[in-house]
Amino acid sequence: MKSNSHFAVRATLMLGSAGLLLAARPLLAEDAGSTGFYIGADGGVNLANLSGEGVSIPLDTGYRVDFTTGYGLKLSDKWILAPEMEVGFLYNSQSSLLDYYQIPVLAKAVLTCKFNDAWSIYGGGGAGYELLDQSELGLDNTVEDLAWQVEAGLKYSFGRSDLGLGYKHLEFAGSGLNVSNDSIMLSYTLHF
Repeated sequence: MKSNSHFAVRATLMLGSAGLLLAARPLLAEDAGSTGFYIGADGGVNLANLSGEGVSIPLDTGYRVDFTTGYGLKLSDKWILAPEMEVGFLYNSQSSLLDYYQIPVLAKAVLTCKFNDAWSIYGGGGAGYELLDQSELGLDNTVEDLAWQVEAGLKYSFGRSDLGLGYKHLEFAGSGLNVSNDSIMLSYTLHF
């Protein structure tokens, strides 16, 4: 009797493990970076330069976080074009006296070239609207205007996910104030 219950427990565990593997198989086997809807997030280091009226001031190293959503359109076996929307948050300071917060909202197009099922490169650009808040000693000064961005990077795909390393250059010009941002970003994308 004892050996039969032991056998039943082992058989149940084996069947349960097989069921989990079968359930996870579509997630692992499905082609990542393919067509369809996706969401993503990235974060990294932001280097910013403030200029205006003949003056250029480098800001202290800061950070950047972005959230994206898009839809991949298959152009061929190697090429995918995706319209995207991106919302970001950038922070830099100047000698711990001034804080600069930027919130861009961008419409973009991203073109991806797949080398194989795992590796791909991408490049793209877009434009949109940005809010820049300069907080100086507790006083707020907000500037709003148009912004544009270009980007490029490398992605590794597994299952429905992509991990990437990329570069973004974001320019903002509002009311005679120009802010140039260069960001190195790590990204994660989930395809549906």
